[in-house]
Amino acid sequence: MRKFIFLLVIALLLVPQVNAVSSSLRDVYAPKETMIGELTGGIIAPIQREQVSVVKDGHLDVAVQYDVTKLGNKYYIWLNAPANSGNYTLVIEDIIALVNGAPEIVEYRKDFSVRGVTVDYSIVPGFVLANEDFEILAIAYTETDIEIDFPEQRTVTLYPGTNYVDFSIANVLGVQQIAIKVGMYQVPARIVGADYICGDGRVDGREVCDGDNLNGKNCTTVSGGFVSGQLKCSSSCLIFDDGLCKLPEGPSGEACSLERLSLCLNQTSCNGIGGNWYNNTCNKYEQGAACDEQHVELCATQGTCLDSKGFWYNSSCHEEKESVCDNEHLNLCLTHGTCIDAEGFWQNNTCKESAGECGDGIIDIEEECDGTNLSVVNCSSSSVGYDYGNLSCISKGLEKECKFNLSECRLIPPPMPPSFLVFPAEIRDTVLISKSFPVYRFRITNTGTSKIVGLKLDYNSAKFEITPYRGVNISVNESTDFNVSVKESWKGIPFKGVVIAYSEDVYEYFLLDINFTETESEAMTGYYRNSTSQGPSYYCSELSGFSCGADETCGGNIVPTIDVSNCCVGSCESTSSGSGSSWIGYLIVGIVVLVAIIIFVKYRKTGKSKGSPLMGKMLEAKRNLP
Repeated sequence: MRKFIFLLVIALLLVPQVNAVSSSLRDVYAPKETMIGELTGGIIAPIQREQVSVVKDGHLDVAVQYDVTKLGNKYYIWLNAPANSGNYTLVIEDIIALVNGAPEIVEYRKDFSVRGVTVDYSIVPGFVLANEDFEILAIAYTETDIEIDFPEQRTVTLYPGTNYVDFSIANVLGVQQIAIKVGMYQVPARIVGADYICGDGRVDGREVCDGDNLNGKNCTTVSGGFVSGQLKCSSSCLIFDDGLCKLPEGPSGEACSLERLSLCLNQTSCNGIGGNWYNNTCNKYEQGAACDEQHVELCATQGTCLDSKGFWYNSSCHEEKESVCDNEHLNLCLTHGTCIDAEGFWQNNTCKESAGECGDGIIDIEEECDGTNLSVVNCSSSSVGYDYGNLSCISKGLEKECKFNLSECRLIPPPMPPSFLVFPAEIRDTVLISKSFPVYRFRITNTGTSKIVGLKLDYNSAKFEITPYRGVNISVNESTDFNVSVKESWKGIPFKGVVIAYSEDVYEYFLLDINFTETESEAMTGYYRNSTSQGPSYYCSELSGFSCGADETCGGNIVPTIDVSNCCVGSCESTSSGSGSSWIGYLIVGIVVLVAIIIFVKYRKTGKSKGSPLMGKMLEAKRNLP
């Protein structure tokens, strides 16, 4: 009856583990068919290839091509079915998954059959994770045509043997998780494409516009104080081209220009006509300029004007003799009409000799910049989208001349996520069933660049308790020790437990594998770096352990390590020589007492039967005492 109850308890404990993980794999496949399935069931740690195996008839290992991975937040597995018909089992061991809300170590088993005729083709791999162009191998067993739907619909002819099917991600925008049709297979894929694609007509990523798509903007809704005109998109798709936008006119119809600087009311309009903005005013010359040949208009007297080779009239110094708007004096043409009449070119509310070209220092239509003239734009401007750096302009004669050179613009990297190490990663213990559970210990070390705040632990509280278990703060390069106490109700029941350590979105885990024995020599605790370790993987010093001397006993667990066969994880307790040899003294005293008792009994018997002269003399002497 007791045996039945014990087996029932074990069965109940195993039921949630069997149902914890499931998959979309079918029950029957054709020989060599590629099996592709999604794994579900609260899996919280990556599954490694070493955890996967295929067996036939329950115990014979079978070699197959396979892989397992996580795409986004989903887990997938693929394998090519064996070539021979029969019954097989897919086994995935030691999966860390949530069972009834607590992390557990479970095993997934999927029985499937292989029967029928061999498929026309199989593929490798059965899923895709790519940030560049990739290929899928199609192993054909007969010539056949297949349909593919990525990156566009097409038909591919497969010939007997290995066929390489190429896929391009040039037109993939952002991160996409899709299923790619490769003939009869639906291949899960996670594609990491470009941030944006300039020229596709869609405004995406850092783009503010794309071709004719101005994202709903016009001259009046972009910065610059424009009131009308035609807004265009730059060739980079990162800024607007406002060369044909118009600024408001003054009271008499005048517009912001070099001749009417007072009408330039903001930095954008001022720099747009070639002015210099400082002291909240648009100025013709740069700040700090003085009267000289390049700045004759700053000469306030006739003498300084003439010394600077200027022309003095109307109480002002001018670059040229007094003249009127004509082809030789286009700078005096202040309106679009007079500029055109003088055979000039009207751009940015200024009359120019030519339509402008890259290298003249003036930002013309279709130009983002020209020389050192960046139109008051820098790397951190919203239209560029970087955080800092040195923005420059591509020189005339080079590809994409007078376009922004973003090569030295930089983004501030996001804060580094927490990084910590669980030490050891796994403890395997074979406990002597007649003894209580020891207290296990693991350590978490902050290996990151910032303090870990509020680290939490998640585990099955029905199996064991951990102190401390939440709200732990760990400074950089510092460590915190955790004690694990297994509940006595699990005495005699082998189990595997897992502890998940969380900080923000980063987690690590600690495994505890408990077995029992009635033989003292088989009781042993092992500390391991990972679950695949077969022998000791730590040095005794790494565990803060000691090699106890001959006159010392271990006050903790004794574990095998790389350098010491009996490493004491705890403290070595000294045993004094007096207390160590006290049992010998007790033995000698006991022997002496026993001999005395034997002699006493022997002589007593002799005295009763024959009399003892010695005893008689002693009694006589006693009677003669006064």
